[in-house]
Amino acid sequence: MQKQPDPFKLSFFRQLIPHRQMTLTLSEPKQQAYQRLEAAFADEIFLGGGFWQRSQRYWGHINGNQFILHGPKAYRQFCFRTRGSLDSQGEQLVVQLLIQLSRRDIYGLLYTLIVLLVALPIVLSWWGVQLMPLYLGFIYGMVQWHLSHYSTEISKLVANIISDIPLDSASY
Repeated sequence: MQKQPDPFKLSFFRQLIPHRQMTLTLSEPKQQAYQRLEAAFADEIFLGGGFWQRSQRYWGHINGNQFILHGPKAYRQFCFRTRGSLDSQGEQLVVQLLIQLSRRDIYGLLYTLIVLLVALPIVLSWWGVQLMPLYLGFIYGMVQWHLSHYSTEISKLVANIISDIPLDSASY
């Protein structure tokens, strides 16, 4: 029996990208979960849009027992790429999620870091060099906060889709 390669094994450089790995255990049949994900991904998924909350857009596709979910796409917000897999273990459905920053946001962060590393020492001289850890720590903290917040939202969204809970009634 040949061991299957781990679809979520990250290379050294991909491990440098902020990410979260999560495992959901649900009591839904695998085929039913596949059909519900396929139906949800047929159109875009809109969440929020209340008085204080801007609407967020998710979209994705499913191929076999693996799926990709993108989002949230909203104004001035990081967007994430979630890779998921569906596996049956007895009566349980195990959903593994890998949530990472989207490539667009990774390139945007790299561009910002390059500008900071080049411009701050030139513009602010010695103070720019001294304050560099503060700026870099702030950016790192914001990325980690967004990743923590939205990884919870994304895992709840996937669980609600698979469990057939209406997305309007679930609070995100």
